[in-house]
Amino acid sequence: MTRYTFGETYEGYMCQLEIKGVYSYFYGEGKSKSGARFLAAKQAYEYLNENDMLISFEDEVGEPDEDRAINQLQELYQKGYIPEPIYNVYENDEAESNEDLWCCDAYLDGMYNQDASSWTASSKKQAKKYAAYDLLVRIFNNEVDYD
Repeated sequence: MTRYTFGETYEGYMCQLEIKGVYSYFYGEGKSKSGARFLAAKQAYEYLNENDMLISFEDEVGEPDEDRAINQLQELYQKGYIPEPIYNVYENDEAESNEDLWCCDAYLDGMYNQDASSWTASSKKQAKKYAAYDLLVRIFNNEVDYD
């Protein structure tokens, strides 16, 4: 849990950031509340990074796992790390075999279209699983651009 406390200064605002489990406070001063909050958060990030206290996606959900990818994406979303995962499953009108009857596009809400993960498979479930896994791997590797 984090808590921000704001105050006014002669030139603008001051922000104090408290992070549960970290026995330090972080401060920022700026002309706006958001500027002060940004500087406090930057100070906190630098402290956590220097003290090897940053949490990675792997720490939260483990390594990407094809069988658990849909659940791993949902967990990252529920914890506030990523925007909502969106899935669009549809019949593949251009299927040349039974192996690619279904398509699934997976992306994050607010994500640019060119970054969507698209996969085909013989079942809806398998296409969704493939697309979710591909998206998860790309998120872990910072290859996804979203707002």
